[in-house]
Order: sequence, then structure tokens, then C-alpha cells
Amino acid sequence: RLRRPLTWILVVIQGLLTFWTNLATYEAGNELFNGPVRLAGGAAIAGMAGILISAAVFGDAALRDFQAEMDPLLFTSRLSKTEYLTGRFLAALAINILVLLAIPVTQFLIAQLPFIKPEMLGPFRLAAFVQPFILLLLPNVFFVGAILFTIAALGRQTIPVYLGAIGIFVAYLVAVNNLTGPD
Repeated sequence: RLRRPLTWILVVIQGLLTFWTNLATYEAGNELFNGPVRLAGGAAIAGMAGILISAAVFGDAALRDFQAEMDPLLFTSRLSKTEYLTGRFLAALAINILVLLAIPVTQFLIAQLPFIKPEMLGPFRLAAFVQPFILLLLPNVFFVGAILFTIAALGRQTIPVYLGAIGIFVAYLVAVNNLTGPD
């Protein structure tokens, strides 16, 4: 999967989504551009936008052999269905984690841009970039990926996977709007 151009295109798309969300949500004067809370919020927003990327990665991993009609051949070996699907899921999870690494890397690179004034930046803290990745993005990609992979493995079609991703995205938006309450 690492040799396929689509994987690297997804990394670039995730980086562009992160770039856009971080620049679009910045309000000058209220907080530092690379403040920990702002970086965590930006990572969460970019991770939500990356749900469709997760649908592509996990859906493809679960459906590729079924769509190529290779599944009868695979299950004639000593490889059980559980072992096969677990391996496919873990491989898709590893690829999706690689794609999600674009979020903290892009956040760091944005802070280095020439139009970001030094007074808009705080001190560099590696933990401010790493903690949202570990605490927000990794659990999110695991649970969303498990749901999307299950939909793909059971439905054996691509459309339900993307509909599930859209449903999860809408559920996130509703939850965020209800948790923040009125201003």
C-alpha cells in the first residue's frame, strides 16, 4: 500500500485539509497560533475532515479481495477468516495512522510560514503537537476505522462505507454543537 500513489495523495489531501482548517479557524489576538489548546482543536477538526479518507483506506482494505473475487482462494488455505480480516484491519490502521501524521507535521510547518508573525507564536513545545495526535486522533481513527471496516466487510460494497463515514461525520457535528451549548 505504501507504493501506491493514492496513499501519498491521501497524505497530501490530509495536509491540505489541516492547512485550511488551521488558517481558517485562527482569530488573531485571542490566542497564540501554536498554543496547545488551539493545536488540539485544529487536530480534532482536521481529524473529523479526514473521516472520508478513513473510509477510503478501510473500505479498500476490506473490499479489495472480495471485489477481485479472490476470497474463495484465500480461504482455502490454513488462514482463518478472523486472521485474514484482522491483518487487513491492522494494515489499514497503520496506513491511516501514516496519513494522520500529516496533521501535526502540517501544523508545525504552518507555524514556520513567513506571514505568521513572531508575536503570534508561543514557544515551541513538541508535546503540544504530539499529545493531540496520541490522545485525540489515534483513538478516533481506531474506533471510526473499526466501524467502517465492519461495514465494508459485512456489506461488501463501497457505498455503505461512505454513507457510514458521512453518518459518523454528521454525528460528530451534532455532538460538538450540543456539547458546546449556547454562547
